[in-house]
Amino acid sequence: MILLFLLPGTFLHELSHYIVGLVLGAKPVNFSLIPNKKQGSAGHVGFQNINFFNAVPVALAPVFGGGLALFWMYHNFWLNISDFSLAYQALGVYLSFAFFKTMLPSSTDIGIAFSYPLGLVLWGGCLYLSYPFLIQYFQNLV
Repeated sequence: MILLFLLPGTFLHELSHYIVGLVLGAKPVNFSLIPNKKQGSAGHVGFQNINFFNAVPVALAPVFGGGLALFWMYHNFWLNISDFSLAYQALGVYLSFAFFKTMLPSSTDIGIAFSYPLGLVLWGGCLYLSYPFLIQYFQNLV
């Protein structure tokens, strides 16, 4: 029952994997929101071409996808919550919870990301070098 409750967040989680995989050449081959009890997952995306370059961003994509969704919710909903009806407020709280709950990477995602140490170094270095620019950009948005 909880999986049905979290379906919008699960959709965003798997869609994040799919989009980043498509952009970085991981070649997504399937997309499913059907729970798999054997794997303990609420959904999955399969890929044909996971390598050191795309494994880390594909595996950790839900962190950024969920973060972007929550950022959007904050600027378009939470700052103006008193302007909306009670039903719309309840929907906003529900979607925020679902996105937050499902944005964390699964154990499978973490396993994939850490199976390519060169990719971790590459993407970690890129994040480290871009950190000052990202902080300045997000400070200007708020």
